[in-house]
Amino acid sequence: MESKKVNLKGMYQILITPFYVLGIDTIITVFYYFSVTGVSDINIINRIIRYGTDIRFNWAMFGFIFMIIMFLAWFYPLWQFSRNPTPERKNLIRKKIAFLYKDIFLIFLSVYAAKIATHIIIYRSHIIWTDFLKYNLPAVSIAVVVQFCFAIVFLDNLIFKNSFDFINSLYDKEELYKIKEGFKISISGKIIMLFISTGVIPILLLYLYIRNSFAVTGDQIDAINNLILIGSFTPMVLGLAFIVSSFQKPIEGLTEKMKKLSDGDFDVKSRIYFTDEIASIKAHFNVMADQLKERELLRETFGKYVSIEVVRELLKSGKMDLGGEEVEASVLFCDIRNFTGISEKISAKEVVEMLNSYFSYVTAPIIENHGIVNKFIGDAVMAIYIPALGSTDHVRDAVVSAIKMRSALADFNKNGIKPAGELKFGIGIHTGTLVAGNIGTSSRLEYTVIGDTVNIASRVESKTKDYGADILLTSSVYNKISKSMAGVSFEKAGEAKLKGKDEAVEVYRIL
Repeated sequence: MESKKVNLKGMYQILITPFYVLGIDTIITVFYYFSVTGVSDINIINRIIRYGTDIRFNWAMFGFIFMIIMFLAWFYPLWQFSRNPTPERKNLIRKKIAFLYKDIFLIFLSVYAAKIATHIIIYRSHIIWTDFLKYNLPAVSIAVVVQFCFAIVFLDNLIFKNSFDFINSLYDKEELYKIKEGFKISISGKIIMLFISTGVIPILLLYLYIRNSFAVTGDQIDAINNLILIGSFTPMVLGLAFIVSSFQKPIEGLTEKMKKLSDGDFDVKSRIYFTDEIASIKAHFNVMADQLKERELLRETFGKYVSIEVVRELLKSGKMDLGGEEVEASVLFCDIRNFTGISEKISAKEVVEMLNSYFSYVTAPIIENHGIVNKFIGDAVMAIYIPALGSTDHVRDAVVSAIKMRSALADFNKNGIKPAGELKFGIGIHTGTLVAGNIGTSSRLEYTVIGDTVNIASRVESKTKDYGADILLTSSVYNKISKSMAGVSFEKAGEAKLKGKDEAVEVYRIL
């Protein structure tokens, strides 16, 4: 089956680069000859660059044609990919885009080498090495440097401004929002290249032209030196350093702070001293950091009140409205024996301290086995095991939790806060169909489970004292788990008559 073609719109503009820098070659080369020789006669210049021969060779046109060939060779794999976007070609194009700046540098380096090599070959019998080193080599070098700087400075805007469809075809949705590995040139680097190509080199060439073309002496030379070298060149270089510093340092600082922010350090606000665009970016970054810090505080605080697993599932599914759905799940109720009598013997503060200590022990096995502590009801714990919330084997998870809660209670009685002595509990487990969802009003919701399965689990827990057991489970749990629980002994406790149920429920204890 043929792959869908990819739109190359925008990427074709990379082929404009040779045309874009065409005039620069001639302008810089010819003006360099004028600057060094101090003459304005183009015929004399032509004689110098041709070493007095009749050989006519257009350097600008040769460089232009060679550059077009190099850019076409670079672009050809992109065209192949657009016609047949296979995974292998996609990986190749991703690498080419990531190392675009490096490839452009190599293209201009190849153009430079080709110009020098061809120059030597064309004039191999007539070349005058002193003229070559004084005129031709520097002229070609400066022209290629300026062309390269222009290409790099304007490349991003020239190519990627209208290439969104093409770039989107190279990456998955999540990859589009991540930084790519590759060869990069910083903003400061581009600013420096722009200054060199449009300011430093033209001013220096102009200075050489004036010194070599006009009979200036004494005060005139001093005036020219002061104007160009001190009045223009020096402030330009210092201004360049200031601009680069004012951009690069804040950007590097914000980059480092953003990295810390992504690692969970929310105390990374950036100081603001000015009112420019960088200050505006810093201000918005500070607002973002404050908001993330507030949300993290809410998550850490209210994650203790609301199960964070439930919150994540609701955010993932988008089921934030009122209502529920029927699911197969297991419910576990755990209640302290004789809690009323215990609480009468100690103060309210001691009751709270005891419960907090007790809950920290007995809820750990629930969480470890993919259960959700749905709510605390006085001294009771209600836990739910739902596939959608991570408990794929919900029956087994509930039974394993109960067994480990037995060990956790022993640890509490040994090490926990128990002002009224050792505690005992009863656990009831039932599995079946229930309704799980958001209960409440449009302004206040609680994620919970309701239905006969919940009621039976609660009633079974209340029967643990009658059967002298700390863990009771219904036959629906026993039938699904008993054969797969190696090393666990079950015993039929009897048929319990539960409140609100016409028929007795068969229950089992775990020995």
